[in-house]
Amino acid sequence: MNCAGKKHKLKNSNLFQLCFKKGDVITVTQKDDGWWEGTFDGKTGWFPSNYVKECKATRPSHVIRVRMEAE
Repeated sequence: MNCAGKKHKLKNSNLFQLCFKKGDVITVTQKDDGWWEGTFDGKTGWFPSNYVKECKATRPSHVIRVRMEAE
């Protein structure tokens, strides 16, 4: 899928959401209307796509990095 860098920290506020912090690298498995599904730290869940940014081409195209903290 896409490669992006993390912008935000996301706390798990929903059973199906993926938790991560700034700087983590996530493997994207699906995309749907502003929400992406990804795998991180052995867990899979959904997160807002605006919480991550695209990585440089040096990473696989399906890996993203979180870019900001969630409030």
